[in-house]
Amino acid sequence: MAIDEQKLEEAVGKVFGELAVAVTGPLVVLGDRLGLWAALAGAGPMTPNELASSTGTVERYVREWLRGVAVAGNVGYDPATGAFTLSDEMALVLATDDSPASLIGVFEGFTGMWNDLAAVEGFFRTGGGMSWGDHHPALNDAQARFTRPMYRAALVDGWIAALEGVTGRLQAGGKVADAASFPADPGPGYDLICFTDSLHDLGDPVAAAAHARSALAPGGTVMVVEPLAADRFEDDFANPYARVGYAISTMVCTPSSLAQPGAAALGAMAGETRIRQVLADAGYTRIRRVAAEAAPFNIVLEARP
Repeated sequence: MAIDEQKLEEAVGKVFGELAVAVTGPLVVLGDRLGLWAALAGAGPMTPNELASSTGTVERYVREWLRGVAVAGNVGYDPATGAFTLSDEMALVLATDDSPASLIGVFEGFTGMWNDLAAVEGFFRTGGGMSWGDHHPALNDAQARFTRPMYRAALVDGWIAALEGVTGRLQAGGKVADAASFPADPGPGYDLICFTDSLHDLGDPVAAAAHARSALAPGGTVMVVEPLAADRFEDDFANPYARVGYAISTMVCTPSSLAQPGAAALGAMAGETRIRQVLADAGYTRIRRVAAEAAPFNIVLEARP
């Protein structure tokens, strides 16, 4: 077998880069658990001793941690002063759950995915699956921290606001479950039912969507939020979310569906056309995509009978 040495070098570089990213994950989590990111946020340049003092941690460990996250590109370093700086922009991603750009909570989910690796390996060999509730609890917590900032920023003022006539209806007392922004009066049927990043996890998404349709009040709306995915796999190579989406779909979403009756196994990356077909099969006749500008990592569909 003839080996192209240049391609071999590129392959090694590619995989070594993946390894570097993977092993940095625990450092990111430590920064979250110990309050290191939060202490760096807005503080300007800090030495290891200053950061350790402000967080009640041990300087020698903090020094090594800072060097690790600095070479990873997460914090800046000034060799003249020996101080490290977390930029305001990076702080929005790593230092708080309140930011719409926050991604810090996702890293804890790796614990759950690694913990469940043997089980998923077994499904590859024999079939079957596992529900969300059977995964390591770290996974659920990570999912909540990942989606909460996005939902807080976009759900009411971006996604629901884009649905035709829905905001006014809800403000007038329309009924929608679990929505603090719209205290509903009791009454039959729902004016709005939402599937948020969940329809693809179901064993029988058509039946679930049909049940939701039957529970709507006259003129009610179903909103479906799904991960951003192309209809053609080849187009997902240009999708910045696709790598995350397919990994989580393999480890979590597809096993979830295959553990349930129906076992449709849409996967997290089903795409708009497939989700539209599910809704059409469930009896919805008016389906449109909304709020694209407010959903950079999602597909938001409005569906009505």
